[in-house]
Amino acid sequence: MKQNRWLLALALCLLALVGLFTMHLGPHVLGDTQTYIDAMNVLSGHAAPAGFIPNRIITTFGALEAVRALSVPLGGILNGWFVLNCGLFILAGIVFFKLLEDFFGSRPAAFLGTLFLAGNYGFLVFGLNYLMDIGGWSFYIFSLYFLWRYARSKSQCDLFLAAAMVGIGGLLKEYAFLAGVATAAYLIAEAWPGLRSWPGWKRFLGRSSCAAAVALVPAIVLYVWAYHHFGYTYADWFGSNAAHYIYSSRIKEYVKALGSLVNVLGLLFIGGAYILYREWRAGIMEKEARTFLAACFVSFLPVFIWPAITQRILTIAIPFIAIVACFLFRKYERRWYAFVPILALYLLATFFMDSYLLTAVNLPF
Repeated sequence: MKQNRWLLALALCLLALVGLFTMHLGPHVLGDTQTYIDAMNVLSGHAAPAGFIPNRIITTFGALEAVRALSVPLGGILNGWFVLNCGLFILAGIVFFKLLEDFFGSRPAAFLGTLFLAGNYGFLVFGLNYLMDIGGWSFYIFSLYFLWRYARSKSQCDLFLAAAMVGIGGLLKEYAFLAGVATAAYLIAEAWPGLRSWPGWKRFLGRSSCAAAVALVPAIVLYVWAYHHFGYTYADWFGSNAAHYIYSSRIKEYVKALGSLVNVLGLLFIGGAYILYREWRAGIMEKEARTFLAACFVSFLPVFIWPAITQRILTIAIPFIAIVACFLFRKYERRWYAFVPILALYLLATFFMDSYLLTAVNLPF
């Protein structure tokens, strides 16, 4: 019953966030919105508009098809789009809560960690606007959830479910493939002691190759189909971004993007990282938990080789930052309510980020 109260409270908070977003922030048609609409029209059989680039088809095909399907009963593309984003946003929050609850054994820590994720500027604003990012972020979280279950149970079913979330999510937005990095890192670390012998290699290759097939075959089929129809590949998309995004200092851009994205959560992350460091050194954490955390950390690092530096791209790091902050929440779980004022400031920063904070800060670099 107590568990149900925490989950019910979380669901109500997530619905409240969606409601507040709807009343005060959107959803809005943003700069990239039209490119997704053009891609949906092309998939519907309409002639491609002048200058059409099929990048959205190869990166968000599944999301485009889901929006098209929902648009029929809901009376339009934008209605179906917003309902899809809201559903994924709420479901991602619930699954992240379950992941944190199982990992930390603390419902207050899981509750706070989930709200710091859901209330994040990038996750909330870009997730609920007319963009496709929430599909990749949500399936990234779903995959991490099943990966942690696999770490605890060693069940092949959980491993393949983690891989399946990558395979499905990769069709919605390519962020989900980063969970595949976490899965690969975990499997390598798990198998490492036995890789000195052929039987160990045999077990590792059999397990990892099956998981890789589940995760990658859907995307491979899509990419081959897209190349056949449009003569366009993901390498073309990456190359166009590399030519477009040129910075005088990438470090300064990361400071600005991550600073506005993380804001006060950064202080909680530092506190959680200190507790994590002490527990790690003291050998308190189980091997499976240490390996899982390391895999989560490695999973989002590839975004730093992406040519563009934006808050949307860097939002994929927020789940890991929230997980680390939960070490602090768990330590003081009996006084969890002391973190609520910080959460309120964090949410205020999210809702006033575009209208006031970014303009007011306006860093001179």
